[in-house]
Amino acid sequence: MRISDAGDFFFFFLLASAPSTGIRMQLYSCAEKRVGQSVELEFCYNVDFLSRQTESGRGLSLIIFCALYSLQEKINIRNNVEDPVLARSPSIASRETINDFLYTSEPPEDCEQLSSIPEDSYLRLPQSCSRVIPSLGLDVRAPVRCWLEEIRYDEEDEMDILFSKRLPRRKLKDEEAESRDLRLLTASAATAAKKVIDAADSFEKRYQRVFDSIGNSSSNRTERDALQKIEAEASEILLKMGSTMPRRTAQRENPKNVAMQLGRLKNSVDRAFDKRLDFYIEKVVLALEEAPSEAGSAARGALAALTALGLAGPRAGASVARCSGIRALLTSLVSAGRLSSELRSASLRALASVCCCIEAVDQFVREGGPEILSDILAADSTPESEKSEAAALVVQITAPWMDYVGLPYVEPFAHDLISALTNLAERTSCKQTLLLSTAAINHMAHSRRCIGPIIKCNSIKRLLRCVKKTSSGNVWLMEQVASLVGQVARVPQARAHLAETRASVALVCFLRMQPPGLEAESYRRLEATATEALTRLCVDPEIAKQVVAVGGSDCLPSSECSGQACVGDARRAEAASNQKFHSSKSLRVARKIAAEQIDMARMWDSSPR
Repeated sequence: MRISDAGDFFFFFLLASAPSTGIRMQLYSCAEKRVGQSVELEFCYNVDFLSRQTESGRGLSLIIFCALYSLQEKINIRNNVEDPVLARSPSIASRETINDFLYTSEPPEDCEQLSSIPEDSYLRLPQSCSRVIPSLGLDVRAPVRCWLEEIRYDEEDEMDILFSKRLPRRKLKDEEAESRDLRLLTASAATAAKKVIDAADSFEKRYQRVFDSIGNSSSNRTERDALQKIEAEASEILLKMGSTMPRRTAQRENPKNVAMQLGRLKNSVDRAFDKRLDFYIEKVVLALEEAPSEAGSAARGALAALTALGLAGPRAGASVARCSGIRALLTSLVSAGRLSSELRSASLRALASVCCCIEAVDQFVREGGPEILSDILAADSTPESEKSEAAALVVQITAPWMDYVGLPYVEPFAHDLISALTNLAERTSCKQTLLLSTAAINHMAHSRRCIGPIIKCNSIKRLLRCVKKTSSGNVWLMEQVASLVGQVARVPQARAHLAETRASVALVCFLRMQPPGLEAESYRRLEATATEALTRLCVDPEIAKQVVAVGGSDCLPSSECSGQACVGDARRAEAASNQKFHSSKSLRVARKIAAEQIDMARMWDSSPR
């Protein structure tokens, strides 16, 4: 440190302290070197002390108090003489050095521990320091003490504010060039990731064929050749991925040992594929996060790439979840609230695409996805296109092919979701949106906690009205409605509501519909679903009377021959013999009770035939 002045001066005091701990440290030595009108001061301090404080995570603040004195004032202060007239004497000052006023040798170590030093010890300045400028009557201790007291609290508040703020996007000088680079990065990474997924699927198929042939092949030589081929392929894949090859599969006679070693080999290859896939998908997620503009071409390209990768299968969805892609998509959805509806729809579409595995749904739930979905669907200002994409996302996370993994997490928002989905189905003129809304309500009906909101919103009656309004019979829509009626019919308390809505009459109409030629397979699924739902409904005597009144008693299978029609025309008998009814204990009991109720209703039926 260099201090310049035209007159004589002395370095008076130096203090190093940690304000948050009250630790005090004095200098051990100080060297002085004069260069013309300047003085260079070289300080030596306790390095071990600083290193210990640094390792403990405590910050040190170096506070230097410098005062310019003439020699006469220094002597007056020593002798406690107050002399306002300061005499300057270069000859005397030249004989004095700064070492006369500081430690020339290391002071004896303190016997007390650092923790025993009072917290306000760093505020205790020498008594003479209050008379630095006696002519002005200033006391330097007051402002320093006030500053040291307040700095800790000011820094804590500032850090809390900074931690709660979201970092803004960078303001680039050339956003077009940055967007072009991000688009190229996204396209290259998505193409490479798709190749990795295709290679993994191809290896999975060949491995499955080899695994199924273990112990079933006609000769041991054929089995050995198949094992050698799969091992060679795995070795080549691991070599390309930079991984090590596990121990080779031993040629043993025990198929169980061979299967276990093949399983370990497949796990090694899967880990290599996942590692490389994570590398590429991380670039796509980074492009979405680092896009210069939420509505720019870079962000749109990243959303399209994630949508395409999600359609590739659960492996890509799990990789997107590991790379925090679900969080990035939800952030994009929330941030795009003030932008175009098209971008928000693209974000919802990408979420529905990548939420195809348990890992992705779990991350979606952890990031508050169900609540965001409820807000989007319940808002009146949300466009229909966004609500349609949100309904598709509800269908995806509560689907039976996903084992209803997201169903427990949408139950707290069941009333808002079912009400919004029913309103959407009733108001839309798009067949796809109507089908998605109905499917979402049907999937949510698999939870008993959602049955109450379905009855309260009168969803079944309103959906049946929507089916009736469609110009041409939509087989898939009828199947979803029939499945919904069957799920609600499982609850005995809900059958009175179903009798009031006359859902059984609608099911009889579904079963009497002529099967279209191009949708024969879909109609067979509809027939099986509607028959099961009608069977559960006819357990109630009132509903059984409704079925007999419209002549639908022949639509039910008999309790004696499951899967066969009891009575009816040849077409109904042939169709019933070809379909495979879902068999369960509750359904078998329902068939028996329904047959009894139908017989009782026939006995009391007086309608003209």
